Amino acid sequence: MMRLDEHKRLVRDFAEDHLRDDEAHDYHIRLKLEHSMRVLDNGLYILREEGITGRTADLATMATLYHDIGRFPQFDRWGTYRDADSVNHGRMGVLTLRRLDLGDDFTPRELRLIRAAVGLHNAKEVNPAMKDPLATLVQVTRDATKWTSSTSSSTT
Repeated sequence: MMRLDEHKRLVRDFAEDHLRDDEAHDYHIRLKLEHSMRVLDNGLYILREEGITGRTADLATMATLYHDIGRFPQFDRWGTYRDADSVNHGRMGVLTLRRLDLGDDFTPRELRLIRAAVGLHNAKEVNPAMKDPLATLVQVTRDATKWTSSTSSSTT
C-alpha cells in the first residue's frame, strides 16, 4: 500500500518528467507542482475542519493531490495552462490518471471516483444532486483549489 508521501513523490516525479532544462518552461512546471502541493495541504485542512474521515477522506486527499495532474502534459504539449487554447485540464487529468500506477490502494470503483473528482474539479457548475462520496470529493477539491487561488493571488 502506498502512503501519502509516496503519492506525493509520484506527482513530483511525474511533474519532473516534464522538465526540459529550459528555464521559462520549467518555471511553469515547478509552479504548478507547488500549486498541487498547496491544494493538497488545503484539502487536508478542510477535511480536518469539516470532520470528514475514513475512506471518503482518503479519496478526497488523493483527488486534491492529483487534481491538476493533467496540467503537466498540457503545458508540455501546448505551452499554456489556458484550457481554451489547449485542452480541458480536468479531462487531461482523467486520461493521465488512467496511465499512472497508483499502486493497489484503491478498488476500481475508488479509482473511478478519484478520476471523476479530478475531471469535475474545474467544471463551471456541478450537478447539485451529485451523490456522496463523489460530491464530497469534488467539493473538497474545488474548495481547496479556490482557497489556493485566492490566497496566492494576494501574495503575488
